[in-house]
Amino acid sequence: MCSTRLFYTVPSRLISHRLRVRLYDDRLDCFLVGTRVLTRPHRRPPGGGRSYRIGYVVDYRHVIHSLRRKPIALFNLVYRDHLFPREAFRHTSDVLNAT
Repeated sequence: MCSTRLFYTVPSRLISHRLRVRLYDDRLDCFLVGTRVLTRPHRRPPGGGRSYRIGYVVDYRHVIHSLRRKPIALFNLVYRDHLFPREAFRHTSDVLNAT
């Protein structure tokens, strides 16, 4: 799901469905056939919208099932640094990779 220069993840159950997204100042409401199925916080693009860099709003629960099947894929994820919910998880991952 995409907003201006932002990439949002959605649950895997919504793969191949077309969502209608209503953009508010503080949130995105996602609708499937008129029923709200997801609400995500609305974030601002990196660089205040002037940059061509893409920002990522990633919920690890949306992608963890895929990473369980292919754990090596974590090394090459574009949004790997945005995947961890807290800094402690990122530090643990870096320590495990180093050993």
